[in-house]
Amino acid sequence: YDKRHVNGQFNVYFGMKIRCVDDELTRGIVAYQRSVLDAVGIINGPAHAEVMLTSTGPCLVEVGSRCHGGEGTWKPIADNCVGYNQIDATLDAYLEEGRFMALPDAPTGLRMYGREAFVVARDSGVIRGTPGFEEIRKFRSFLSEEIAVHRGQFMPLTVDCFTRPAAFQLLDVDESVVEAEYERVRELEKTGMWDFEVMSPNKPETAAVVVVDPFSSGAQLAARVLTLGYKLIMLFSETDSPVASLVQAGTCLQGAKIQHDDTNPDSMTALEETIAKLKEVPHPIVAILPGAETGVLLADKLADKLKTRTNPLYLSTARRNKYVMGETIRKAGVRAVKQTIAS
Repeated sequence: YDKRHVNGQFNVYFGMKIRCVDDELTRGIVAYQRSVLDAVGIINGPAHAEVMLTSTGPCLVEVGSRCHGGEGTWKPIADNCVGYNQIDATLDAYLEEGRFMALPDAPTGLRMYGREAFVVARDSGVIRGTPGFEEIRKFRSFLSEEIAVHRGQFMPLTVDCFTRPAAFQLLDVDESVVEAEYERVRELEKTGMWDFEVMSPNKPETAAVVVVDPFSSGAQLAARVLTLGYKLIMLFSETDSPVASLVQAGTCLQGAKIQHDDTNPDSMTALEETIAKLKEVPHPIVAILPGAETGVLLADKLADKLKTRTNPLYLSTARRNKYVMGETIRKAGVRAVKQTIAS
């Protein structure tokens, strides 16, 4: 086992590594464990034990008269590395004595090298994507996977085997490849593994969606937010909007209302004041959407600041100013109309 201190817990599982009994140290651990089995009366069937090697020798943590657990994801690693596994050997011991007796007393050599990497969540929140998983699946040593957290689900911090979001089984003929890619998993855990809709220490009860200027078809967009079970925050970008009356008849919107102060000559201060109001909402904000053209710029700025899914802010002008739009697509090699600035 690879156990480490993380997230305030001293014994979090990071992974496992299969070893063969080919040195004096390991042989001493095996001999000690066999003495433990005799002492607790495990004569028939499998055993799973944890032994800690201390400065004064091996010492038992625990032992059980059962197969090794972990959902059995280690089985293909054992099959490939030593040619057999504990599950099949257990049945052979009871039902196929000849086959069992043909097994070696202990695995003394490895055909391949294998590790199981238990993914450790160092942050918590609602998952939007798992880009790190895609990289791991391209590892040379990638064998299989066990995924426990999916898009839209809340992922807590990993503190035990029940809060483990995923596990990857790694296998290769080159031990250095396995070790390097195992360490890459550890790097991804710190940055690159997750894309969060919202980061939160606790599972949010109900998420919220901000619709900036819920006018025209934006009113229907806002209404749909409510039917999907989300909290609605209606944000108005202009104090006296000329399109505020453009709400389809019969549309009934119930949600929090926030007014952005567009009359403030200091636009950055006005933006920070609006962000402060949004942060007072007792629900995690998972999306900030423009309901009408008047709300596009403010929605872009807020989404960029609050780190919700959005488009690049540096191209915001190119998405709103038609002259800049044309020149931007022309620069990208896309056909655009001829245009000039006239005075």
